[in-house]
Amino acid sequence: GRVLVKPRILTYTLARYNIFIQDTTTGQLWAGLNVLTNDTSSAAQSTLITALDSGMVIEIVGRALEFGTQPNSLTEIYAYSLSAPIWTSPVAVSILSTGSRVQPLEVTVDSFAVGTSPRPSRGEKYEGMYVVLRNVTVNSVDLATGRFTFIDVAGNQMTMYDGSGYYTLRGHKITGSKFS
Repeated sequence: GRVLVKPRILTYTLARYNIFIQDTTTGQLWAGLNVLTNDTSSAAQSTLITALDSGMVIEIVGRALEFGTQPNSLTEIYAYSLSAPIWTSPVAVSILSTGSRVQPLEVTVDSFAVGTSPRPSRGEKYEGMYVVLRNVTVNSVDLATGRFTFIDVAGNQMTMYDGSGYYTLRGHKITGSKFS
């Protein structure tokens, strides 16, 4: 998979290393995967996940699972984990090549929601992938959390929040971030 974001950018997973990779060899759908470690210990660092950056093509060994049981659960692979799924024999990530970032796949809001009703079954094929939505208008902002909703011209609406620590207003905001 090609690395979409280097570790420690997405901080909603707290004290872990977390990246997304996208398979760019088999087509455009069902190609995203969340890769993470259970913690930031020396064992987790031995996977070499901290050496990764966007654009790198990697091969990784780990334990896969579906996180959560709700319709918007996330497919993940653990490179190292002390809890379920236990994977305490980390294998170093192989960097196969370096290159440019994946180009985003342009999608529409109705790929994820119709009206104000989320449709996870429609969006599942884009899970963990780099996508772009165009021609939307932000229609509400929660100033306590940074969560916001946006709407397209057909009235289809989505709610988003920032998973990084740069823009969020939640507890995992990076101290000293100048972004708002």
